[in-house]
Amino acid sequence: MTTERAAAAFERARREVEAAPFLPALLRALEPSTSDADDATNAAAADAADATDDANDAARRRAFPRPDAVVVLGLGSPSASLVSRYQLALALALAERFDVPRASVALYDPAFSPVDVALLTRVLGCRAMTREASDAIAGDAATPRTTPTMFFMPHCEAWLYENVLRAHWGRAGREAKPPLRAHSFCGNTFETYVERWATRGGDPKRPRRVLAAAGLIGDVERGGIAVEVDPTGSFDGRGAFNDTSVMVAGGAGAALPEVSDDDDDESP
Repeated sequence: MTTERAAAAFERARREVEAAPFLPALLRALEPSTSDADDATNAAAADAADATDDANDAARRRAFPRPDAVVVLGLGSPSASLVSRYQLALALALAERFDVPRASVALYDPAFSPVDVALLTRVLGCRAMTREASDAIAGDAATPRTTPTMFFMPHCEAWLYENVLRAHWGRAGREAKPPLRAHSFCGNTFETYVERWATRGGDPKRPRRVLAAAGLIGDVERGGIAVEVDPTGSFDGRGAFNDTSVMVAGGAGAALPEVSDDDDDESP
């Protein structure tokens, strides 16, 4: 496929996503915070939500932390996969929602072809990362991002989320800077991992921070936010957005639980 054909195919996918009923509802639910002085505090500020409110309604009552950048991992090849094109369209729609410029949208997948890189950079104006840059974000020795970031990681393996969370978890009771609550995730719903690992507490491969983050995300009283991307499954996108949520792990004052990589008895 040529770059021109890939661009045309992406444009068709983008139009489909933008015409889908789930998208305006999702973007309305992600009300960004407006204070540059303390986005994390604003993310925790909330009106009292009625017990009958669904998760998306409750999330709408909280200001969402405004990212300065979007990092996209695990996308697959947009030139070869319709699902990847749908997911890319959503990533760019979310970036636009928060006024993140295309130059601050960075992507990496080992499946990227030269056509994909040309599409992402020359046509769409995004930034294609190297493997080394990706490893610095989601590798075993990942380092924390210095600016609030949305991690767009559709259907990634649990260990990738775990690596990103580890880098932003803080050490010895001290928060990372910016704190975890200043970042957001769009990917597999973390609560699903709690269900999957419920009977595997002693497994050394258990994604401890993913499980702990699920609890923070679910604590709406302390600023946790979880908004399902397509809660009714209305979009016929070949599973592009199945079990996918936009999530924030805890607001101001939400202390991160101690998590040890070598303590098999750690509870999520």
